[in-house]
Amino acid sequence: FPFTRDATIGWAVHGTVCMLNHSCDANAALTQSPLGEMEIRAIQPISPGQEVTISYIHVPDFKNKAERRKHLLTQYRFLCRCELCEKK
Repeated sequence: FPFTRDATIGWAVHGTVCMLNHSCDANAALTQSPLGEMEIRAIQPISPGQEVTISYIHVPDFKNKAERRKHLLTQYRFLCRCELCEKK
């Protein structure tokens, strides 16, 4: 990626977090503990065997599915096929 040093300050790759997939209707979110540690917190019920997903974007910032998909394709290089984006 052609990022500058300033554009990547504060970025980190975490062994577990980097394995989480995106969903526009995520069931978990990344938070920071009072000690500054990264946490994954459920924001919806998660059934046994269900994939834990986070949203790579702030979904309310986008007017519709087309805008979300375009942004995810441009910034993250994938076409979102989550349940919310696949709804007609």
